[in-house]
Amino acid sequence: MPVALRQELGGAASGGVEALFASGPPVAGAHAPGAEARWTLEAAYGLKAFGGRFTGTPHLGYGAAGPTRDYSVGWRLAPAKGGPPLAFSALLLRRESPGEPSDHGIGIELNYRW
Repeated sequence: MPVALRQELGGAASGGVEALFASGPPVAGAHAPGAEARWTLEAAYGLKAFGGRFTGTPHLGYGAAGPTRDYSVGWRLAPAKGGPPLAFSALLLRRESPGEPSDHGIGIELNYRW
């Protein structure tokens, strides 16, 4: 069972393309004003699906950024070697922040390569 632990550093993106061409020097380091660390943990396990033509991967995730917590559960379907060029994923997400109602989301992605 593969497990991934990641840390992302930095603040929220702002300024768009204009920020690339700003006249001042860039802010160095991850501890710039508004910078925040985000930790994510994901556990997944691949299983043969549809006669071995695909790999089905159920996964669980947890994320933390300051006091905000994310919980996710999902399933990915990817072609095995020599399988059709079709991939599918589904994700359920719950985000909890202190003093706010919980936020829920659903994500679905379908990819086909030609």
